[in-house]
Amino acid sequence: MQNSVQVCHRERGAADSGTGCTSATPILDLRGEQLRLKGTHCHGALSLNRLLLTLVLPVVLACSPGSALTEEPQRPQGQPITVYKSPYCGCCAGWADYLEARGFQVSVHDRADLSDIKAKYGIGPKLHSCHTAVVEGYAIEGHVPADDIWRLLKERPKIKGLAAPGMPAMSPGMNSIEPKGYDVLSFDEDGTTEVFSHY
Repeated sequence: MQNSVQVCHRERGAADSGTGCTSATPILDLRGEQLRLKGTHCHGALSLNRLLLTLVLPVVLACSPGSALTEEPQRPQGQPITVYKSPYCGCCAGWADYLEARGFQVSVHDRADLSDIKAKYGIGPKLHSCHTAVVEGYAIEGHVPADDIWRLLKERPKIKGLAAPGMPAMSPGMNSIEPKGYDVLSFDEDGTTEVFSHY
């Protein structure tokens, strides 16, 4: 890149020409990625301090804690969700705790038999897992990550709910907070499924 930006400093008593430099050597020369400071003065309209402020201030603002580049998306706290599980299922309790840590207000109901709950919400046998949750009319079957539930509530698709069939080993509530190696499926009233998220 051969374009250069020259920044001048006006000497005391120098005439205000309003145009460029009268000396061949500027104080600041930006050429490509190199920044070079030079010793002599020349006439010009833009001061060194002003240029530095122009270059540095946007970077400082962008990296500040409240900037859009660093600020994490805000999600509502206390989103109600109801979880139906076996009283003896440790990974179900772990998933409920995981949801609470991510802004959900979890109401847990221990039941010996969940088949009626699954049937009520149209969760077919191929989608079954160890627990079933309900949030704002949507069914959540199994170890579905919290991000997928938040996305569901934001997008409001015309489906019955989401499912992570079986008990994926690397899923929240099981052996990994970060989901790995499985798919989250959406399902509708006809039992048709599609991949909602792939991990």
